[in-house]
Order: sequence, then C-alpha cells, then structure tokens
Amino acid sequence: MTRSQQMERVLFLADRKELVKQAKNAFARYIPKTTMCNLLLNKEDRNAKFVFSTYPTILNAIDTMKNSDGSRFFSPGHFDLIVIDEAHRSIFNKYRAIFEYFDACLLGLTATPKKTVHQSTYEFFDMKNNMPTDVYEYDEAINKDHVLVPFYLIETATRIPDDGITYEKLDEEEREEYEDEFCEDEGMPEHIPPENINKYIFNIDTVDKMISEKMKICIKKNDVIQIEGPSFSESKHVITAKDCMCEDKFEQYMKEERRYLYERINLLRLFKPGNIGFRDVFFRYSFTVMGFENMVEHCSYNQTRNFIDSRKFTLSEEEIVSCNQWLNDYCNAPYTLLKESIDEFSWGLEQDDTPTGFEQHITALEMTLLPQNQTGKKQMLANRISAMLGNSPAEIQQLYQKVMNFYRFRSESLHEGNDSNITDTELHDLENITREVLKKCLIRCKIEYDLDSSITWNEIKNQIMNDLIRQVISLKNEGILPA
Repeated sequence: MTRSQQMERVLFLADRKELVKQAKNAFARYIPKTTMCNLLLNKEDRNAKFVFSTYPTILNAIDTMKNSDGSRFFSPGHFDLIVIDEAHRSIFNKYRAIFEYFDACLLGLTATPKKTVHQSTYEFFDMKNNMPTDVYEYDEAINKDHVLVPFYLIETATRIPDDGITYEKLDEEEREEYEDEFCEDEGMPEHIPPENINKYIFNIDTVDKMISEKMKICIKKNDVIQIEGPSFSESKHVITAKDCMCEDKFEQYMKEERRYLYERINLLRLFKPGNIGFRDVFFRYSFTVMGFENMVEHCSYNQTRNFIDSRKFTLSEEEIVSCNQWLNDYCNAPYTLLKESIDEFSWGLEQDDTPTGFEQHITALEMTLLPQNQTGKKQMLANRISAMLGNSPAEIQQLYQKVMNFYRFRSESLHEGNDSNITDTELHDLENITREVLKKCLIRCKIEYDLDSSITWNEIKNQIMNDLIRQVISLKNEGILPA
C-alpha cells in the first residue's frame, strides 16, 4: 500500500516494547527505503511514514506533542492506516480512545479473536462473526510454510457418559455410594441410561465444588493451582460429549460456562495473591441436527504469569471457608458492577512482561478511583489510595510515596525506555495495593447493590470518590498528606 502511495502514514501499535522493536525491524527489511520511527526511542523522527509505538506512548503523545502553533502534532487525520497487534485485547477499555480519536483505516492482527457479549473483535471492525478479512490457515503454516510444528490431541472417553450406570456392573464400594444417592421412597433404578445421567447426578454448583476440591488438593501438595477443566491435567485435554443440542444453544451454553469460570477465577485472584488461572482448554462437542452429526470445537488460552511468577496459590483450612464465602458473596451483580476494573487487574496478572503488567495495574487503579481524562492524576491517585488503605499517619505517608514512585517508574519505562526500576518486588507491591483497593470497592458494590439493585458503577464510584475527597482534605489539614 505504501509502494502504491495509497497510504501516506501508518501507525503500528503493539502492547510490548519488544514487539514494537521486532515489528519495526521486520518492516525495515521489507520496505527499506521508507522512513520509520520507534516512538519509544526517538520522538524526533515522528514525521516518518511508519510510526511504531505502544498504546500508552501514543496515547501520551497525542496530548503532549505539539506543533509550533500549539496544535496537536498527531491530529485525527495524521495517519491513513493503523495496524493493531494483538487486537483481541488492545482495542477495548482505556486504549479504545486511540481508535476513536484517529480517523484512519484499522487493520487488526490476532490469532485469538474475542467474541463475548461486551467485547467482540468482529463487531469492533464491523465484520460478521467468525468471518475475518484474511486467515492464515493452520495447515498452510505447517505443511506449506513450515513455520509451525503440529500438535496432537489425545481423546479420552469415559464409561458413564457413553454407557450410563448399571448397578450390577459396579464394585462393592461403588454400589454403596450408588445406594446412598437414592432414598427408599424414590426407589433405586437398576440402570441409568446415558441421556438421563444429568438428571440424577448433575450439580448446579459443580464449578464451585471443583474449585473447592482443587484447593484441598493444593493444600496437601503445596502446588500451584492450574485449573484446566474437570481433569486438571497439565497438558491440553479434550472434553468430548454427545447430545441433541443445536449449535446456537451450545454456543450460548459454552459462553455462560466460560463467563462463570472466569468470574470465579478473578474472584480468587482478588481473594489473595498466587498463580492461578486457565491454560490450554480445548472443548469438542458433537451434536445431532436433523439426523446429521456436527462438531463444534473451542480452544481458549488464558495464561497466568507463570514465567515470572512462581508464587503458589495455597489456602489453609480456615481460608477455604472464608474463600468459599467470598466467592458466594461477591459473585454475579457486585462482580459485574466492578468488572472492567477487575478485568484490567486480571490481565495485568496474565502478562509475561513485567512492565506491561505494571502498566495495567496502574490503569486498573485509575479506572477505579479517578474520573475519566483526569489531569494531575498522579497526586490525586496517591492521595486517594493512601486515604483508603492507610491505617496510621506513617502508613498513609508510606503508601503516598509508594504510589508516586510507581508513577515515576512507569514514566521512565514508557517515555525513556528504562524499566530497570520495575522489579518483581515493585510489581507485586503494586499488585497487592490494586487488589486491596478493588476488594474494598467490591465490598462497597455489594452493600450499595443490596440497598438498591438498580444502582450503577458510576453512581457507586462517585460515592467512593466523594468520601475519599473528604478524607484527603482532612488528612491535608492535619499535615499527614502534602497540601
């Protein structure tokens, strides 16, 4: 497109500095005579035809880079094309403002397009579901270009879903359990066919029981929790099922199951620190419509920061009780009210790049405690976090200084390319502060929702901010916080 002069200026966005560098080098090899600029390293070359940047850097540049007459250098019409790497997560929440500001063609790149009720990659780019502009097929990558190595699925079958349960085929211990399931008045069936299994043994709270059992196992083994489906296997697994469920019902069913699981995992991440999440979950579902067998497959990858975070998620016996209560109290409506901030926090935990995780935790705090497009947010956020979490003058002042340092570290990373101060220790400190802020706000969400089920997060947020403003003014008057 640049060779044919259809696109004069192009902006390439990635979520990590390393990917920005890689992209620039790759484009330079392909079109060596085109001027290019890595905005993270050299802001003087901003007139280049190709500008490469992270999302926070270009967002800051829009506001700070000026022409000699004081107008914005990056005007809405500055770029003809914006290329978005990892588009399934970068086009939502805070960074969506970039694409709403620029009047440019958008090209999204992703291997895992998102399709949920609130966030759909396809809808963002005005496309039909499951119909991308171009697809690089798996078979082509393996067999033609040889850039991928094939993977193999091992499919396992279980006796009960296929054959049902026959009393006579059970061993002595299983017969005792089977008998205990039925009261005398109901009568005990000699055989339960596979299509009726759920009627007898399905539990609505299966997911909660699954997580609770895994917690108990974790205590015994002192291991990192990796919830990967019913088998908790450490590799990819396949769930195979057969039913007369039509495809649209199955899609809705899977959507609800994933939503339910993600909600529980995020609540566990808020409950206490530790490495917990999903890895490599593959669903295969066979269903019959009008006598024809069909197949639906789903693969999701929701990683944890397991490359840099070795902290184990363990619970004591006492914590299991309080954790189950936590899951019960703050699921559904309270969680939904604060979902955007919790999602941002959770994505920060899932990053394998420390500075990116650091940035997303700060973003989560800003989304929770600051108005949109707030100026002077560094000092304001430091004041409010200190007032919310501090229990003594010394602790308040310590928290204030920590948050101010967090902003300094972020600025050095984004604008100077120096992220040496963002260590695992600093990341975990910021993570813990973000967790405590979100927990307090989640508790407030439940209190307000119980009083008024029609309340919105913006209304609760305004209440929280007004309370904090009064506390901050009082702390300033007492000389505990700087005036």
